[in-house]
Amino acid sequence: MLWKFAPTDVFPAGPADPVPHEVTLRQFKQGLSRLNLRPAVEAWIPTQSQDVIDWYTDSNSVQRSNSILLAAANHFGLSDAQVDAAFVMMSGL
Repeated sequence: MLWKFAPTDVFPAGPADPVPHEVTLRQFKQGLSRLNLRPAVEAWIPTQSQDVIDWYTDSNSVQRSNSILLAAANHFGLSDAQVDAAFVMMSGL
């Protein structure tokens, strides 16, 4: 007997990876490097307030909802979907 089935019968498509609420600072910086954004971000950071500089250099983690992150994403023209995708990628580093 010949079995006929679709791949989704055996391996059903699961839900998309959930967007993490935060990543470590190491994951964030490595992710920026993989996205080729790190040089631009690190050129922009020193032009910001001391609070932003401290956030980038001294944080233990980066929260997806952080106002500094949202402002930076806006400055670099990133959509919410792009930031979400970046956080999913960064969480795996």
